[in-house]
Parts: sequence; structure tokens; C-alpha cells
Amino acid sequence: MERCPITNRFGFVGTLNHPPNEIALSQIFELIQNKKLKIEIRLVGSGLEKGMEFSKKFSFVTYLGKLDDESLRIEIGFWSYFLNPIFWYSRGASMKLAKALEWGLPLITTKAGRRGYIFKKNILEDVNNNPFDFVEKIEIAMSEDKLVEAYKSDCFFSSQEISEQLTVKLLKL
Repeated sequence: MERCPITNRFGFVGTLNHPPNEIALSQIFELIQNKKLKIEIRLVGSGLEKGMEFSKKFSFVTYLGKLDDESLRIEIGFWSYFLNPIFWYSRGASMKLAKALEWGLPLITTKAGRRGYIFKKNILEDVNNNPFDFVEKIEIAMSEDKLVEAYKSDCFFSSQEISEQLTVKLLKL
């Protein structure tokens, strides 16, 4: 996938009228609006009424609806970060994160949102399961252009590192 991220363009993919998503997005959008952050958030997914409601209420939100795979790949190529605001353990969080990782997107998630994943150096380690910490991480991402590069170089294991970790685990069995 070709990437050409636009500064301060963030995105979310998911079911907008699923209560954990709806509540989390509402909470972070309210905080972003109160802080008057210069940000653009693109929403992709089902829940037309909720998506339109978010777009109408928050000037920085654009609802794109459901996109086919090719249109989604093109769209996310312009995102600086993938948002995964999961504030409690709910269904679908791991799948959304898997897709963001597969696409090679820098992401902002929470402890609940990244359950089951191990990162080499988790620059997101301090994002607790609440909207205040989440929006704080968004602000940091907006102010630090080099965060994306740090994410790419420090979060993922090489195949040799994975092999070494598996060997150590197997030796402990």
C-alpha cells in the first residue's frame, strides 16, 4: 500500500453505532473540540446515522461511510495515524488493530485496544483506557513529526528477533 500521510489527518474504521465505539468516539471528539485542536478525523464504517451525526456535530470529522477494500486502501494511505479508542474490553478491537498493523499504519490505541499484541518498544505504553490519555497521545502525535518514524523503527520485531523469542519460549516449556 502506498502511503502519503497528510499532517494531522487521523482515521477510524469500525461500526459507529456499536456502543463501545460510539461512546469512545463521542468522548474523544468532545475533548478535541474543547481543546480546539487543528485536526481532521475520517470515519469509515457502518452506522450511517451515527456517522452523519458525528460529521454534523464536529467540524473536524468527515464520515465516509462503508468503503470497498480498494477505496479503503487508498483512503488510509493519506492518514497520519489509525485511531483505535478502546476504553474497555469489547469485541472487534483486536481485529481492527490487526488490520492497521497489516497496513503498516502508525496507530494510537489503548491498553484494552492492544490486548494480545506485543511490541518491541511500545511507544503507546502509557495510553490508559480513558479518553483523556487518548487525546493527550493525539496531541503528542500532532506535535511530533518524527513520532511516525519512531513507531516504524521501534515497534516491530524483525524475523530474527521473533525467532529468538520463540526459541527462548520453547526452551522454557
